[in-house]
Amino acid sequence: MEYNNITILVIADNQGNLIALEALIRKAFPESIVFTALNGKKGLAIAAQEEPDVILLDIVMPKMNGFKICAKLKADKLLREIPVVFVTEIKLSKEEQIHAQECGAEVFLLKPIDTYELTTQINALVKINFANKQKHNENERLTVLVEKKTKQLFIENEEKDKRAAELVIANKELAYQNEEKDKRAAELVIANKELAYQNEEKDKRAAELVIANKELAYQNKEKDKRAAELVIANEEKDKRAAELVIANREKDKRAAELVLANKEKDKRAAELVFAIKELAYQAELVIANKELAYQNKEKDKQAAELVIANKEKSIMVAYLNQQQRLDSIGTLAGGVAHEINNPINGIMNYGQLILDSLDADSENAEYAKEIIFETNRIAVIVKNLLQFSRNEKEEHNYANVKNIIEQTLSLIKTVIKHDQIDLQIDVPEDLPQLKCISQQIQQVIMNLMTNSRDALNEKYEGYHEDKIIKLYCKQFNKENHKWIRITVEDHGNGIPEAIKEKVFEPFFSSKSRDAGTGLGLSISHGIIKDHHGELSFETKEGFYTKFYLDLPVDNE
Repeated sequence: MEYNNITILVIADNQGNLIALEALIRKAFPESIVFTALNGKKGLAIAAQEEPDVILLDIVMPKMNGFKICAKLKADKLLREIPVVFVTEIKLSKEEQIHAQECGAEVFLLKPIDTYELTTQINALVKINFANKQKHNENERLTVLVEKKTKQLFIENEEKDKRAAELVIANKELAYQNEEKDKRAAELVIANKELAYQNEEKDKRAAELVIANKELAYQNKEKDKRAAELVIANEEKDKRAAELVIANREKDKRAAELVLANKEKDKRAAELVFAIKELAYQAELVIANKELAYQNKEKDKQAAELVIANKEKSIMVAYLNQQQRLDSIGTLAGGVAHEINNPINGIMNYGQLILDSLDADSENAEYAKEIIFETNRIAVIVKNLLQFSRNEKEEHNYANVKNIIEQTLSLIKTVIKHDQIDLQIDVPEDLPQLKCISQQIQQVIMNLMTNSRDALNEKYEGYHEDKIIKLYCKQFNKENHKWIRITVEDHGNGIPEAIKEKVFEPFFSSKSRDAGTGLGLSISHGIIKDHHGELSFETKEGFYTKFYLDLPVDNE
């Protein structure tokens, strides 16, 4: 399936290239709409306004190259799905291809461009872009559906909460009714106490009546013997009355026992009700405490994870920032090499022509030799700067230690000389080749020498006979393997005892905030560790510091 009615944006810094690419596209896709831009800024503006189906992008352009333009396109949420085709005149290296893919490029086309290949690639990319748009629309539809379902669940949860609140109110009403029952039971207990009191009053009056009857009987017996029968009858009557009193007492006693039993029963019932309420309250309290403890534990766990994540994020951000700066230096160095090498080669060639046209012993011949020597030195410095700043992602290769050190010194020697520092180098010629990533070892040596320079400038403002940086190497054996030790020594103020244990920690720095990030030694330590080596130091506060960079020759 071919797509003819499509929109294509072409970005290149040469008008001739734009015209040629536009003609080629119109030949392959007669009904297509083609937009062109001579620089990255204009190209990004057209892409944001027109949202083309495909973007053809030249790599080598001034100010903003193709890699940066592609990265900006992929960083924009509205433009990131547009496929990008890189157009180049030369075959890209492995590192450049990886970098282009990291920026988001989908396809590479090598000039001169074949019409069939262009048609095939653009049709494939437009098809992929169309599928991505359909997927995006489907995701938006699903998002709306999820939001609708979430709102519905929220309403259902509110209804559940409402029913739970009504259930709480019902439970409170039931508790109120139980309290009323308890109140009536207490009133019954009081009534029983009142009844017992009345029975006691009755018993008291009955006892008084018995005493009165006995007194009357005794008087009747003394007064009239003839009333003996009556007395006897009265005694019988008193006996029956006494029995009645005893019966009443038994009845009152049983009533009192019943009242006491009721009191004990009411007491136990009240204690049981209180115990049940207390137990329920304690159970609720235990559940609430457990829930609170679990929530606190989860919060503490989340807080600890957040602290670790923030710290790791800070380290990674700082490392990426430094890598970005190195990449910027690499881009600058590449531009410098591209812009400077051609005129330098021209000056060198003209110097050689002048030298060839002069007598070897003439004064002007010496001037020509100086021109050739100095231009060659500039070329070497540019080459070393480019090699140092390039972010290599290769495997470890064998390299000459002396060359690594000399390339590093060519970048920092002028600054050290300007600070009136004496640089003493001792690197034996017979050192074995070292398996490493040269740029990373240069980075470590550069960091150590920069630290030594800062320490000496802090201790000595101007010239001093002890203002010296020593760099020397030696070979030694460790566990039946060959190692190389690179020592960087200075006679600055040394490292204070209080911070010795922190010098390799990320973000720790004894310098002012604007003089360092605290990442140099941390990153250097990580680089040496990746090379299976060791980075250590020896220091005496106020006198000197020696850093030992120990590396296994075979990186094992």
